[in-house]
Amino acid sequence: MGKMGIGIGIPYLRGGGFCAEYQAVYNSFTTKPSASVASVQNTMVNGLVSSGRWDTRDVIYVFAAHTNNNGEALINWKNPGTHDAEIVLNGGTMNFVAFEGFSSPDGAYIRTHYIPSTDAANYALNDASCGIYLRTNIAEDKRDIGCEDPSSNRIEITSRWTTDSIYSWINSGGYMTVANADSRGMYISVREGSAVTKLYKNKTNIVSDTDASTSLPSVEVYALCKNGNGTAVDFSTKQASFVQLGSSLNQTGVDNITDRSEEHTSELQSHSFISYAVFCLKKKKKQ
Repeated sequence: MGKMGIGIGIPYLRGGGFCAEYQAVYNSFTTKPSASVASVQNTMVNGLVSSGRWDTRDVIYVFAAHTNNNGEALINWKNPGTHDAEIVLNGGTMNFVAFEGFSSPDGAYIRTHYIPSTDAANYALNDASCGIYLRTNIAEDKRDIGCEDPSSNRIEITSRWTTDSIYSWINSGGYMTVANADSRGMYISVREGSAVTKLYKNKTNIVSDTDASTSLPSVEVYALCKNGNGTAVDFSTKQASFVQLGSSLNQTGVDNITDRSEEHTSELQSHSFISYAVFCLKKKKKQ
């Protein structure tokens, strides 16, 4: 067994030792993470694999990556090289913070190149989920993730409207809504059947509804805005760290994905803080 990751108490193996699913992700990185960071990333993937959630996802984007110098934070971890995301500046700027994610103050957004009606393998009309993790608390009449085609078939999560309410659509024109005064956290919108929808925030089912499914959207899913039939609209200024789409999730599945994402980000932020503290200590000793 290898030594412990720096300051984070997670073992890593010298020379790799990753699960096959993470090895594919690691191989796709142009700039490789440190051994301790790779160990945390591998732990998250291995946890999703062992819980059975990995195989039921179509796309997984870990925006809270170690770098985005060569698009590392835009890779589709489920199948690197297929539906990798793309930043569209749209006359604005996109901010990236390692181990935290992306945000834009002025209209930049993220294309996923994933169209549910044609690209879905696990995401289905009456068996679907869409999730996003947001790190900032902002009330705004903007969309955090979503798409809507000409027939009003829609996927969307708007975490905190200016009225302190959340709105979510999944494969329908009807929506779920409930009061929400803090946009931070993991949101997972789920369709369990033709007239069964649920919305989770941080593992809690905050609202359920009976909106009938219509059809899978025929346009691409965008993050940090909504794709309104090919036009990016309603640009969110929040910071996003994680996105996934796949089949429906029960409470255990929601717990698995939320826990794995939160543990991953928390461990890496601790690693970053400790690394900076060590750097400052070494600098002080030299002085």
